[in-house]
Amino acid sequence: MKKTESNLKLEDLLKEKLSFKEYKNLKQKMDLSQNRLTRILRAPALARFDEIKKLASIIKISALDLVNKYDCGKKVITVSEMQQLTMF
Repeated sequence: MKKTESNLKLEDLLKEKLSFKEYKNLKQKMDLSQNRLTRILRAPALARFDEIKKLASIIKISALDLVNKYDCGKKVITVSEMQQLTMF
């Protein structure tokens, strides 16, 4: 069965959207430590507002989609930050 966007994990989405080289250089592009990137990939709900925005721009997807479809930031972003994402 082919995976649809709604049932992909965040890591699968990144591998689909980025080339191998882009994926390997993601921590530099996002200005994160390897440890922080690994934490985001394992638990997207802990991604911070600024990390969600950066990631969205890198993979050219709506930051709101990252929150709604992939649960990015759901445990840590505020209502105000969520409202800001709806403006992008």
